[in-house]
Amino acid sequence: MKPVKEYKPDEEKAYRKLCAVLSRHRAGITVADVTAATALPLALVKELLPRAADEFSARLAVTESGEIVYSFPKNFVSRYRGMGARLKRFAGKLGAGLAAAGSVFFKVWIMVMLIGYFTLFVAIAIASIVVSVAAQSKDSNNRHKRNV
Repeated sequence: MKPVKEYKPDEEKAYRKLCAVLSRHRAGITVADVTAATALPLALVKELLPRAADEFSARLAVTESGEIVYSFPKNFVSRYRGMGARLKRFAGKLGAGLAAAGSVFFKVWIMVMLIGYFTLFVAIAIASIVVSVAAQSKDSNNRHKRNV
């Protein structure tokens, strides 16, 4: 994974300028067109254009001469900024939290059920032993009374 590059304030200003030009040319624009429209250095445009292409979900095409044409069909909406991106992140975190809570609840439920069934089994076993002993003592009392 590439380390995240820190952008300087001048680069941020240039990036905003580049994004303004790209938002006006959604149908397709080349690196040379962006450089001419923004009056930014070619090296800086080549550095910032892939960042904008990633953020705004650009489609790339190649001309016969080998130039890359950037087009932005999704109304130039950022994947990383804005309400939609925040809602997606929130929904992802909420889903992960609910999944973790559900997992804990399920494990606790299984543990309670195992303890409950074990307790019920022990209670039934003790009750059957008590009933068996009571039946034997009653039966033995009846035998003693008949023999006398």
